[in-house]
Amino acid sequence: LHRQRFEQRRMMLVLKETRGRGEANVRLIVVFSTFLFWAGWSLNVHADESTLDAIRREVREPDQSHDNDRPKPACPPKRSVSIGWFQPSSDECEDDSESLTAWIVLRGLTAPWWGPYLALEGDGRTEALFPSGPYADDRDGYLIVNPEDATHKRWGGRIAFDSGRNFDDITTLSGRVRLDSSSRLGVDAEWVYLQDDTPGRDDGITLGDMNFVYRFAQSPRAQFHSGLGINWLDDQGDTEVGWNFTYGADQFPVDPVVVSSTLDLGNVGGASLVHFRGTLGAMVTPQMHIYTGYDLRNLEGTRVHSWISGIEIWF
Repeated sequence: LHRQRFEQRRMMLVLKETRGRGEANVRLIVVFSTFLFWAGWSLNVHADESTLDAIRREVREPDQSHDNDRPKPACPPKRSVSIGWFQPSSDECEDDSESLTAWIVLRGLTAPWWGPYLALEGDGRTEALFPSGPYADDRDGYLIVNPEDATHKRWGGRIAFDSGRNFDDITTLSGRVRLDSSSRLGVDAEWVYLQDDTPGRDDGITLGDMNFVYRFAQSPRAQFHSGLGINWLDDQGDTEVGWNFTYGADQFPVDPVVVSSTLDLGNVGGASLVHFRGTLGAMVTPQMHIYTGYDLRNLEGTRVHSWISGIEIWF
């Protein structure tokens, strides 16, 4: 009996000791887990804040000193791209989409000049002399490009007269003179009289322009020219002037057809001016062709459009 009591006491002491150790272990695990959770949470918050702050600095407040300290990447090798006489710069590394965008915009804006030049002359420059008129002596087109002899003229010209009507109240009478040379320089002058046909009225004004032009692209079948000059308007002795930009083309696709078009942009007095003229005609003699077409003038929103027909003499 005494021995049984002794064993019971010893078992109770073992259970108490084991329970104490278990509670201590549990408390230790809880404390350690809490520390790890807090430490990990703190590290995650710090890391997230640092990353976001870095992003904010890069996006909103770039540090130029840091940018300067960073090693700059080597310039990638550039390929030379050439279209006509225009070539992009390759002197140093260009940052960027802005340079590329500006280059594309510039190429697009200048396409009306280098496009015809490449199409008609390629990378080589041509020389030209003038016959008596388009398709003269059974030739293709008008100009004699890279002639083998110099027996032809070094200059050529034409003079045209036409009339038109807008089928309402305006009749137009106009004349035009063009002079060209083998140096590609020339003169283009035009005048037009606008007559008001409203019953009971006798009114009219005169418009005109004079331009110095350059023939920047040429072949026997087509010639393109562009230049600058002045516009003028005469209204019963009161004259206004302004500047003018002109761009035009003459095409000779097949004997005896002649196609011509002109675009003028500028101003006269205080009004902007846009003028477009397009004609289609045929040679009826070696030095004369008749034509018909459309003419539009827009002065600060006031449009004068007319269907025209006329005659042009080449010399």
